[in-house]
Amino acid sequence: MKQNGEQQALGGNIHLRYLKNPGKLIERWKPYNPSTLTVMVDDNEPGKEDQTKYIVELAAALPDTLIVSRVKHRMDGGYHTKPVNNPAYWVASPDDFLNKWQHLGVGNMTLYALNEPDDGIDDKGVVDREVIYRLNSWFVETAEKAAQRGVSISGPNFGKGIPALGPDGEWNPEFDPILIVLSKHSGLHFLTLHEYGPEDDPYHMGRYKASLRRCVTLGLPPPRFIFTEIGADKADTGDSIPNGYKSRGWSGTYFVNWLIDKLKRIYKPDIEAGIIVGLDVFSDGASSPEWEPFNFEEDEGFWGELTRAQKRGDLMRTKPIRQFVPKPENARTPLQVQIVTGSMRNIRSGPGTHFNDDGDVQPNQVITLYDFPLLTDGQKLNWKWVDLTPTLGGWMCVSDIQIKVVEALPHDPIPPTPIPESSPVVELPKPSVQTFSIPMVMKVDAENEEIATMLARYMAVAMDGNYRQLRYDAELLKRIDQIKSVSFSIEFSEPQEVTS
Repeated sequence: MKQNGEQQALGGNIHLRYLKNPGKLIERWKPYNPSTLTVMVDDNEPGKEDQTKYIVELAAALPDTLIVSRVKHRMDGGYHTKPVNNPAYWVASPDDFLNKWQHLGVGNMTLYALNEPDDGIDDKGVVDREVIYRLNSWFVETAEKAAQRGVSISGPNFGKGIPALGPDGEWNPEFDPILIVLSKHSGLHFLTLHEYGPEDDPYHMGRYKASLRRCVTLGLPPPRFIFTEIGADKADTGDSIPNGYKSRGWSGTYFVNWLIDKLKRIYKPDIEAGIIVGLDVFSDGASSPEWEPFNFEEDEGFWGELTRAQKRGDLMRTKPIRQFVPKPENARTPLQVQIVTGSMRNIRSGPGTHFNDDGDVQPNQVITLYDFPLLTDGQKLNWKWVDLTPTLGGWMCVSDIQIKVVEALPHDPIPPTPIPESSPVVELPKPSVQTFSIPMVMKVDAENEEIATMLARYMAVAMDGNYRQLRYDAELLKRIDQIKSVSFSIEFSEPQEVTS
């Protein structure tokens, strides 16, 4: 997505189909040029209207704003859980989820993935490792598959106080796989959280910094954050005041200034660094009566003070949101090529026409094209990575063009398959055809079986059968405190005869 003009950090969480005056929505928000808006519609259950079209229309009307697209479903906090009375493994698999809603994660939209999922740790600190395993597995697999499709996701939208912090005040290490995958794909995906005041709440605003501390410990670059809900809630300290700023007797004017105070004192450094890209106030509209105390849609004091705050420069300007998919770690087989048919081609920041145009390739221009991997976007267009210069590269659509190979460039060979010394020499009788299964085996020695299984699954999804990616991710996993050792190998099975 491209942004023009100054973006404001403060946006809104909009209950789109529950607005009392939807005609004023764009008129109200456009002057503030918010960096992000979280927009919710209902799921199109049988017999109901497909409301996702309204999110797409709003994104088109506000092209400089990143729209966090949420489709509210009764199970949207539990897609990763085991269904009741159903043999399926997930309530909705990562493929099910993306196949249905990936159109809400392209262009200036990012797809809201999960809503306030259970972190598997109860009030007494009892840990349900199956819940943790399922949550990590589902989210990591969804993030990896979305990246392969050029689709942006935002999640897991942890609720206030979740996940529980570790003993050192860092993000709970049980959820390191989520942190790792969002760091890995920080150009495309976002870590999304819900934070609420008051500040005497033990689950106060600013707990996100625990994840930044964990990134330092792991040696990871931080992900980018969007707070898809922020506001005033009931404190977990015996506070008898109900939820919402209105229940506290606050005016809209006071509420805006309360929010600005938090922006300046808590979030400012990370907004200026580009780590936080947006904070969306809950809520513009109310999908049920329980959210009315939060609803500022018709609060003229709120909108008036928001305008005055913008003029004062108090809404906090953000850095432009640039979404990109970097050169794959497993890119291989570079070729010097020329386009011999077709017109000029754009080089984009990701594998899809909705990504930024970072340059052009003219017919007959010599470029370096990597023959692997080949990614296919939601429009069924095929994309490969190309280098225009040693310092400038990106994604080029290779559908409907012909290229001429000028020269095959030297490159690191694919590591040869090691054969254990004890393996017998296999004589291939003729005229039969022999096939071999050569799996890559990842061995993880962790503190418990659930963690080892969870991380092995993560590796299987992330490496996509590529030996180099396996080596890269194995080194990444070794940084996690709970991992004792990581090893990998390639093993042979007995040959199987296939009738020819």
